[in-house]
Amino acid sequence: MRKGIKRRKKSINTVVIIFGFFLFGTIVQGQKKLNLPQAIDIALQNNLQVQASNINVDIQNQLKGTRFDLPKTDIGSTIGQFNSKNIDQYYSISQSFNPFLFGPKKKLLNENAKSAELKRNFAKQEVIMNVRQTWNNIMYYQKLNEILIEQDSLLTMQVKAVALKYKTGESSQLEQIMSITRKEEFQQMIRQNQTAMDMETKKLAMVLQLKEDIIFDLVEYGVLDLFDVSNAASLTQNTAVSIALQDVKLADMQVNLEKAQMKPEFSVGYFIQSLTGNQEVNSQIISYNGVPRFQGATIGMSIPILSLGSNKAKISALKNNVLLQQKMLT
Repeated sequence: MRKGIKRRKKSINTVVIIFGFFLFGTIVQGQKKLNLPQAIDIALQNNLQVQASNINVDIQNQLKGTRFDLPKTDIGSTIGQFNSKNIDQYYSISQSFNPFLFGPKKKLLNENAKSAELKRNFAKQEVIMNVRQTWNNIMYYQKLNEILIEQDSLLTMQVKAVALKYKTGESSQLEQIMSITRKEEFQQMIRQNQTAMDMETKKLAMVLQLKEDIIFDLVEYGVLDLFDVSNAASLTQNTAVSIALQDVKLADMQVNLEKAQMKPEFSVGYFIQSLTGNQEVNSQIISYNGVPRFQGATIGMSIPILSLGSNKAKISALKNNVLLQQKMLT
């Protein structure tokens, strides 16, 4: 529910705060007005952290396509006297792969993308909260300024009345001094309040990273409900907790991925070669030239033997990282 500011009959219809030309006391016609939703949109577009988060989300989503990232295909050939004195040819192609990696890697990439999305939401929520809080502060100082000016007008009339009474002998000099002092105190409060409002306005312009002179149209929305501001802060805090939980999950998945690295790696291949010379086929002697015609398939398996200690050390380090993320969460 929007809470507006009640307007008095003699008050200005539209109250605006000027950034840029308000420093010089002039307003240029045709300047762009911004309300709160527009200010939030501009802040989200111009914020460097949000921009970086958007890029990171794109990167992590693109990396999902690497879940079936295979090693390079091995292509080889041998030409020479490896069968007999005759020159023979041998050609082969093989591909190695670890089927145990696909599942853990896919899960890790998906969770990395989820983590990037959470961090982007956190960055956006921080920007929105900063804009709303600053906007609310400006509205508070503006309303306070109206109250102070109204009180100052009453004090001005009081000072004049006391001065008139003093001339007619109906009041003492002390009463006149006290009324003047009180008016000066109110004027000082007005100046301090205006300074605070100007500082918040500059802060809002910095949050929006404005490169042009803008009029902030503050009247339309009035002072924001304190629940809205506190709710935004609570939402940001909840997102931060979600990011911390996600970091723990990612650390645990890194352990699973490293464990998968220790499992056997398989390879399959195909070869074709020549066998120049006489060969016995079905009890007959056949003479073959050097054209490759004899073919077959290969299959192999590799296991981590020499790298076993290194892999175990990595797993231990990654497990400690899981504990670290859990401690940071608590």
